[in-house]
Amino acid sequence: MIRIVSAIDPKRDDGRFKDPHVCDFVFRMHEFVNDLYDRIRVYQNRDASDILAATLGHENNNSTQRWVDGKLDIPLVALETLIKMAARSNEIPEKYLSSNLQWVYLRSPNTREFTRIPLTLSDDLIYFVAVIIGDGCLTDTVRGMHIKTRDYRIYLEVADKQLVENVRILFHRLFNLNVQIKQTKDGYWQFTKRNKPLVRILNRIFELPIGVKAPHASIPTIVRSLQINRQVPFLTGILDTDLGLHSKSIGSNFASERFRDDLAELLRKLGISVTTSPVYFKNGIYAQHEIRITKHSLPKLWHAIETYPLKNLNRRMAVERLIGRG
Repeated sequence: MIRIVSAIDPKRDDGRFKDPHVCDFVFRMHEFVNDLYDRIRVYQNRDASDILAATLGHENNNSTQRWVDGKLDIPLVALETLIKMAARSNEIPEKYLSSNLQWVYLRSPNTREFTRIPLTLSDDLIYFVAVIIGDGCLTDTVRGMHIKTRDYRIYLEVADKQLVENVRILFHRLFNLNVQIKQTKDGYWQFTKRNKPLVRILNRIFELPIGVKAPHASIPTIVRSLQINRQVPFLTGILDTDLGLHSKSIGSNFASERFRDDLAELLRKLGISVTTSPVYFKNGIYAQHEIRITKHSLPKLWHAIETYPLKNLNRRMAVERLIGRG
């Protein structure tokens, strides 16, 4: 189970609280859960753990009891519901929460490694999600002969070494995780990270498919709901990975028609003209959906991504040459 340990700095042996605001938040949340538990038990005369677990959408009432006892940290899946309940009862003002809680630490049940999860949708996080959609994937391979366990991993594989190095630095800045880069037999550069909490968050919050990705990809709802200028880092991430030189302009073919259409909508909202083509089948089997940015719109594309520039230097130089700046 994913557990929230936001108040504790995992690098300190004494377990002292790192951030007093987050410390106060966690203390208040435990107090609120305890009070809620007592009210259910007194006024409804029923198994309070059952009711509290059902209220929070959590199946395991034994875990809920351990939250109340302070023996187990509040899981991320219940945190949002708890915050809303606490805010409605004026136990914790929503303004206080939004201004002081910037991230949480989650501990992987498999590796016991701490992952820092940002609670704000930063440009870097949006870009990282786009890069994984473009040239990465999520897996949950079943391992083990007798005891079956799922091995949750994030993969990224690109041809440009500098790009994967830039993403590695970004990965550490976002999630406080280290990852090693290696070169594959085909000459590509790859990093792999085993991390269940991060895979589940990318899957549940950002809608990245686990396993086969290409036919099911789409721009995440949480990104599409942003103001159009906030979606630019996502466009940059796709330009760095999937979009490339295509019919004397910039474009690509996608297995997912939905992703192609989402991307076309994003570009058009930025004032960039695109053309799309009917589906065709590669090798007579694999559906492909084409998108191409019209050549006269390339200066608009360049202007749009100035707020979050390309990290793939080869791609950047290619765009510069196309618009006559290289």
